[in-house]
Amino acid sequence: MRHRLIAAGASLGLALMGTQLVAPAADAAQPVARAAAPTITVKVSDKAIKLSSSSIRAGLVTFKAVDKKAKGAAVLQVLRLHAGYTLQQLSGDIPKAFNGDTTAIATVDDNVDWLAGAEARATKPGWFQERLTKGQYVFIDQNQQAPVFSMLTVTGKVHQRQPVASQGRINIFTYGFEPRGAIRSKGWVKVDNRSDQPHFIELQRVKKGTTRAQVLKFLKSGGNSQPSFALRARDSFGVISPNRRAAWKLDLPKGRYALMCFWPDRLSGMPHAFMGMVDMMNLK
Repeated sequence: MRHRLIAAGASLGLALMGTQLVAPAADAAQPVARAAAPTITVKVSDKAIKLSSSSIRAGLVTFKAVDKKAKGAAVLQVLRLHAGYTLQQLSGDIPKAFNGDTTAIATVDDNVDWLAGAEARATKPGWFQERLTKGQYVFIDQNQQAPVFSMLTVTGKVHQRQPVASQGRINIFTYGFEPRGAIRSKGWVKVDNRSDQPHFIELQRVKKGTTRAQVLKFLKSGGNSQPSFALRARDSFGVISPNRRAAWKLDLPKGRYALMCFWPDRLSGMPHAFMGMVDMMNLK
């Protein structure tokens, strides 16, 4: 498990593009109902990332990630680069960041808006919903080192759309998680990064009664074998920047799960999980 979780961060050593929704006219005497957020399907293969739409009006957008790779899961990530910072620079800084270079970590943290993402497998798409404002957005596959990416153009002012119905919330803090409410194993959950650094979520099913201390002990031991408490089911949610919110659709067995983040810390260079960013939750 440890190799798989670390790889989820290390594989960000980057691989280095819409339907416009128009609200129907409404009777002035009646309240205007918000339209549902449009869905963009993103097909990820070994050679390309293809979006069902290349442009869309600003507002809530639902993304469906579909794995078309020969083998291995696709981990779709959406990001926006700050002015003057390029994909080439990012692709050079990411490996340094995951090797503990704090200067590179700070550069990546300060020059990229990470806008969430989801893992997809051949038999199960990944889903997430994010609010996008006007600009250019980059789509990459975290699990692919080939130079494959795509772009989405978001135009106009933010269009008010109805968010997905969700139950529960996962709050993310600088070195911890706070699951709140009855989070369902199959359904949408809100994710809110309230910290001062980017984070992502590795969700690993574990045996009933497994504690945070057990997971931390295993991670810090450097063990390479499968831990006795680990079960097969797992999923991951993409990197999300501070003060960003998104929704993530889960499709997992009920049970106990460990939440972990392996993003490198901008002060120490260590993956956050090794600094204690591990928490437990039960999916109903």
